[in-house]
Amino acid sequence: MHLFSFSDCLRIDWNFEHGNSTFEFDNKTLQFKNYLWQWRNCVVQQNESSICQGCQKQYDTLFVFYWKIFSDPNTFFCIDVDSEMNDTMKLWQIVLGCSDIPIDRTQDTTVLIFSVTVLAIVLGLFYAGSYIQSEQIHANLIHYSRMREAQPIAARSRILSSSTLDSSNLHSTPTSSLHL
Repeated sequence: MHLFSFSDCLRIDWNFEHGNSTFEFDNKTLQFKNYLWQWRNCVVQQNESSICQGCQKQYDTLFVFYWKIFSDPNTFFCIDVDSEMNDTMKLWQIVLGCSDIPIDRTQDTTVLIFSVTVLAIVLGLFYAGSYIQSEQIHANLIHYSRMREAQPIAARSRILSSSTLDSSNLHSTPTSSLHL
C-alpha cells in the first residue's frame, strides 16, 4: 500500500496489489465543487435572459467562498480549482454578460462619487478664490477716468507719452539748472 498526498487538494491511497486504489478530496475542495455544481445547475435551469438575476445568489456564494480561501495566505487550493474559478468568472462576466459581486460594484460607485465630489469642491474653491482675488486687485487699481478728473489733460499727456506734446513745446530747448 502506497500513500500519496497533495495537501492542498486530495489524498491518494494506491493499492495496486488488491486493485483497490482510493482517493479523497480535501474538505475545502469538496465544498468548492458543491458550490460550483449548485451554480451550474442553476444556469442550466434558467433561460438565457434570466440567468444573471436567477443565479446571482449561487455565483456570489461560490465567489465569496473562493475569495475567502484565495485571499488567505496560509490556505491553498489545487491549481485545478483556481483554473475552474477563472473559467467560471470568464463565463459569468464575458459570455453570459453578468456583473461581478455587488460589494465591489458598491465600492467602485462610492469611490467614483467621492472623487467627483472632491474634484468639484477643489475646482469651486479655486474659482471662488480666483474671483475674490481679482476683485481685490480690481479695487486697488487707479482707473484712467479718475486720473482725468484729478489732473489737467496737458500735464497727464506729458507724463504718459512724449508723442502727445502740444506744438508750443516743439521748439523749446531744455534748460539746465547748472551754470558754469
